[in-house]
Amino acid sequence: MRRSRTAVLLLVACLAGAGEAAAQTPPPAPAPPPAPPPAAAPAAPPPAMAPAPAPAPAPAPEPAPAPPPPVVPAAAPAVAPAGGAPAPAGNWYDKFSADAFADAYGNVNWNFPKPQWGNGFPVRAYDMAQGFSLNQVGVNGSYSSDYVGGTVSLRFGPEAALYNVAVSEVNAGTADNNFGMQNVRQAYATLKPADKVTFDLGKWDQPFGSEVPDSQLNFFYTRSLLFQLNQPVFFTGLRFDYAPSSMVDLKLFAANGWNGSIDDNTSKTFGGQLMLKPMDSLIFYIGGAAGPEQPDFAPAAGMVAAGSIPGADSNWREIVDLVIDYNPTSALSFALNGDFDTESNYLGSTQSESWYGVNLGIKYVVADPFAIALRGEYFGDNHGRVIAGTTPGGSSSTESGTLTLSYVAASHLTLMLDNRIDVSGAEIFGTTNGTSKTLFTTTLGAIIATK
Repeated sequence: MRRSRTAVLLLVACLAGAGEAAAQTPPPAPAPPPAPPPAAAPAAPPPAMAPAPAPAPAPAPEPAPAPPPPVVPAAAPAVAPAGGAPAPAGNWYDKFSADAFADAYGNVNWNFPKPQWGNGFPVRAYDMAQGFSLNQVGVNGSYSSDYVGGTVSLRFGPEAALYNVAVSEVNAGTADNNFGMQNVRQAYATLKPADKVTFDLGKWDQPFGSEVPDSQLNFFYTRSLLFQLNQPVFFTGLRFDYAPSSMVDLKLFAANGWNGSIDDNTSKTFGGQLMLKPMDSLIFYIGGAAGPEQPDFAPAAGMVAAGSIPGADSNWREIVDLVIDYNPTSALSFALNGDFDTESNYLGSTQSESWYGVNLGIKYVVADPFAIALRGEYFGDNHGRVIAGTTPGGSSSTESGTLTLSYVAASHLTLMLDNRIDVSGAEIFGTTNGTSKTLFTTTLGAIIATK
């Protein structure tokens, strides 16, 4: 509307100016040769009227309004669980875990003794065969919930038989392999009555020493002298564990005795272990056990009637065990183990026996997954009864050295090459035609595991 009014005013002003100019100009005189008329002088603007102002430039057309965006319905707000309730529990089978492995080896005893089995006794634990052998097949299963749990470990093979054999011929009748337990490595139930507190009831691995029965979990394929001669391998009984923090763990237990699910006397063995971890790279384990380990009943034999053995429950066996684990770097590890054992009237004698030992293992990961490990050991007993054969002074001693090269392929296959020498103070190792003070073996172990 405003633009229309401005245009009308401009048109009126132009017409008025043109009409006035025409009225003031006289008509030209006639002439025979008409010459081009002179250009008319521009008319002066009327005195009474000011010239119309120039029109303002037309504004740019306003853009058409953009269409409104499509309406997207808002998502419903997430509903927070009332009172901070925990997320729903996972599947029931998440509380179960299982794994399995197979362990085999090839062994060369450079004494070339006969027969082909048992030639490492008494200093070797499980590598007893000359040539090739399946050591054991293992299956482990466990269940763990907030308040209860359970563990079962089954083993099959020569190691399983040796693991469950009697400590000595005196109590051979109570060995686990006489009660259908030869293939049961561990089986126990767990109760968790409070945070950081657990109780285990059943058959479980003993806590002492720097090595365990399964080869793939050790620095070395062959077990140490202390593992074989100083330490039990399992207990059957009640175990209490209290771990107030990751730096402290206390274990206490009451059990039937060393290496037997069935006790051979009326008394029990008591023990414990304290773990202290002052720093991530250093751990101390201090433990021990004490109790009678001699049978208090003798079955009938020939003309001798069955009857009680007086004083058997007073002949206690004690062990004190110290382990120090030090890992200054991720590639370098040290394991120091020392044991001291005593027993009254050992093996039916009237003398008490003491035996003791120490070993140091060092492992270095050269380039993952290749590692090298070195172990040195000393074992001694006062009267030469733990290891058959004595020195002239009545005591016996044995030294051992082991060099192990290991390689882990694809996290599941472990190869371990042991070169080991044992030197005793007496000729206790078999040869082709006799005996020797020295035993030297080369053993290649291969363990395939699911994890």
